[in-house]
Amino acid sequence: MNIYNSCLLLSIIVTLAAQAIQPGTNIWNALHDLQQKCNQQDTNRETDVLKDVCSISHTMQQDMHALNQSNKELAGNMYTIMQDKHANQQFQNNMLKTLHTLAWYNEENSAFLNKTKEEFDCNIIALAADLKMLHDRLRTIESRNESFLICQNSIGQGDSYSITQPGYYTLTEPLSFSSGTAILIKASQVVLDLNGMFIDGGTSDIDSCAITITDVSNVTIKNGIIRGSQGIVLSHARDITIKNIDAIENQKHAIVLHNVQQAHIKDCMISQVIDGSGLMTDVYCKNIIIKQCIATLCAHHGYALSGTDIVLLNSIAQTNGKHGVFCSELVRGHIQENTIEGNGCDGILLGINTLDIETLSNRILGNKNIGLNNESTNAMCLNNFSARNGTDYEGIKALPISKATSFWHNVYG
Repeated sequence: MNIYNSCLLLSIIVTLAAQAIQPGTNIWNALHDLQQKCNQQDTNRETDVLKDVCSISHTMQQDMHALNQSNKELAGNMYTIMQDKHANQQFQNNMLKTLHTLAWYNEENSAFLNKTKEEFDCNIIALAADLKMLHDRLRTIESRNESFLICQNSIGQGDSYSITQPGYYTLTEPLSFSSGTAILIKASQVVLDLNGMFIDGGTSDIDSCAITITDVSNVTIKNGIIRGSQGIVLSHARDITIKNIDAIENQKHAIVLHNVQQAHIKDCMISQVIDGSGLMTDVYCKNIIIKQCIATLCAHHGYALSGTDIVLLNSIAQTNGKHGVFCSELVRGHIQENTIEGNGCDGILLGINTLDIETLSNRILGNKNIGLNNESTNAMCLNNFSARNGTDYEGIKALPISKATSFWHNVYG
């Protein structure tokens, strides 16, 4: 094949190749120049064409290498994109889990906040009650600056002396009365100081009373002697203190509490009640503490206890006609470190309808029947000493009807 034919063939190849390659690229420009040279008719054309072919071949190799590099970079970018997509999917899944967790915590926190709010409301109510109590006590302190004197002329023989305003009231002489009530307390924040004097009802009827307290709070009665009639009767009262009172030869009960809450009775002596018990609480009483008191020679029981959270501590029940301590309809009673001696029936009787009674470290001696007679439910008898009680039942007895009763370290003489 002559040079002309070769050039012609090469021109055709270059033309076809140029059509397959995008205009403007290096290869396209080189092929285009080669085509122009093939169309020339000079004698040096073959040599130039061959050189151009070699150059084009080299350029094509470089472009192919660059293309391969681009493909690798593209593949790497695609892999990175896939990884990012996978990471994004993982992120979305984690976000969903987090949202579910937050929703759960939100429900839990809502329940907790509701409960906390209820407890807070209860605490606010309790705080308000405490503040009211504190306010009442402050008023009591203030009212002590207002002093009143009570004498025989204040009540006459048939009328009552009514306390209708807060203050500090003091007896200046013994009082006697024959009927009704000698002193009627109808105001809160009152201190009644008997000042070591008598209030004597003599042999008046059993419905008469030395001191009556009704519908009040924060009242203290102290330092005196009450004889005859009934002694002190409290009804619907709160925050009551009775201390250093001697009740002697009362016609009926010496100290009676009806629906009283938070009372403290201490250092009182009750003796020779003619027809009744020494100290009595009813089923509506709550939070009563009886401490260092004596009940002796009462026709009925020394202490007749009902209600809730009643404490009898370090006291004496001695030589009473019936039981030394009689518990009926009592819940969460606490009887500790008392001396129960020489009573006409049981030393301590926990009735069938009592619950959660603790009898701890009591001395129960010489009672006619059982030392400690337990008919209650869920009682605990611990460290009691019982001796010289009735011949049939020497020490402590629990009837089969009693339930969940614990006896520990009791001593029988």
